[in-house]
Amino acid sequence: MKHRPITSTTEALRFYSNSADTDQTIKTEVSDLLTSHDTLQSIISSNERALAQAVEAWRAAEREAPATVTTAHRKHKPIDTGKIVANIENLCAKKNELQSVLQINRSAIGSFTRELSQIVTLNQKEFVRWVAVQRCNDLTACGEVLPIEVETIWAKLDIRIYKWIDGLTMPANTMKLPLIYWANEPESYRASVAWIWLELSQKQFRFVPISKTDTRLSIKLLGDIEALPVVPKSKALAITA
Repeated sequence: MKHRPITSTTEALRFYSNSADTDQTIKTEVSDLLTSHDTLQSIISSNERALAQAVEAWRAAEREAPATVTTAHRKHKPIDTGKIVANIENLCAKKNELQSVLQINRSAIGSFTRELSQIVTLNQKEFVRWVAVQRCNDLTACGEVLPIEVETIWAKLDIRIYKWIDGLTMPANTMKLPLIYWANEPESYRASVAWIWLELSQKQFRFVPISKTDTRLSIKLLGDIEALPVVPKSKALAITA
């Protein structure tokens, strides 16, 4: 099944900052960084327009210079080619200056982008909880029902489950928890995944290393299974030509 392409972490965090189910401290930090990011992005957009105009003016001056000199001599009029050259050089210098300004500002905005991305890395438990809450808003719905920004944050987290709990129907070949499930998948599988998302939304988990030799974090589920959520009956997906 083909999935939608994810968006940028910056835009995903913009969605997070406008969400009601957020940590206020993180939301404030994200909002402040986005304000700085957006202010600089506006300046960069202006830089890009100014540079495009400067490049066109410089190219036009270079392109038109021979014809200007030719026309003057054909009409036996005096012309200072040095002034034409000086104008071209001035236009080129302006173009180069704007290119440097744009390059510096693009590098600067990269700092804000990295800081925003780091917020997710440094606050993994909160973002796992937040993604889980979004999933639980329509827990049993199948297909791409979540905003793409939620999918983006979950992909950014890239956290595995430490161990599947006995009693859950989960794949043996992966420890990744799917955010999306499909109507043609077995009911027991969808119910198991839904139960895990409920646990995550209630912070019934903690982080542990994947293994003794792999210190990346994984999610260890802490709850006991009393009952799995009721999910719709499985149905075959329609095949289109």
